[in-house]
Amino acid sequence: MSGDINILHLSDLHIGGATASSESIRDNIESALRRNFENTIDVIIVTGDIFDIISDKDGKNNILCEDKKLEIALDFFNVLSEKLKIDKKDILFVPGNHDIYLDSDKGDDINPWKLYDRFLIQFYENEQDILEMYSLDTHMVIKKDYQRNILFLGFNSNFFEKLDGGDKKYKIKLDIKQFDKLTSLLNDASFPYNNYYKIAFFHHPFYVSDEDKDYVDGLIVNAENVQNQLAEYNIKLVLHGHKHLIKMRLERQKGAQFYTIA
Repeated sequence: MSGDINILHLSDLHIGGATASSESIRDNIESALRRNFENTIDVIIVTGDIFDIISDKDGKNNILCEDKKLEIALDFFNVLSEKLKIDKKDILFVPGNHDIYLDSDKGDDINPWKLYDRFLIQFYENEQDILEMYSLDTHMVIKKDYQRNILFLGFNSNFFEKLDGGDKKYKIKLDIKQFDKLTSLLNDASFPYNNYYKIAFFHHPFYVSDEDKDYVDGLIVNAENVQNQLAEYNIKLVLHGHKHLIKMRLERQKGAQFYTIA
């Protein structure tokens, strides 16, 4: 990595749910940065749950106010981009489980990714050079920072496998096939990406501590495989969300180590 970089990590805004207003959240972010941080922000990484699709009292997927949620989210990040003076190409997103329609009661013809995809396209104003960072089939993102020699690797951890024994019981996986794209990138002889500092980010966690056992249902079930892949590709920093807690942990796998920050 060439020089320092200042990253603002956001997660679990749950726009459209029973949380604080987007304006108060944004004001709190700006206030915290003014009080505690003198430097400018270089990159914003958002690790999912931009929206709160499951927001009505019955726990059913509510698609009636989709346009309003989209409007609020676009305004939130557009204003944040302007106030922090950060280019949109330096604001990166990965999806959370509340950003997709899971088992919609409106029928199987609902595209589970339609709100999230609409958000990306409209936020980046259909700029293809930015949208090319995103894969709309796997919903991962890869940003190459040539100036600082950093690879930002955003993975989609929303691969659900239904469990027996009732509704809304799932196993959550991060599909290892997503690392194939990283393999292709690192095998590109035209550029020395192997020497880049690598930051990975996704929504769901892969460990649970004694004080947050309530989140065990939201863990990545193939965590060991994911951690081994992160170590194999020499990932140095991992960011995730979902737990609504601030945590930092040093992971050791295959003789390598990396920091995980929630």
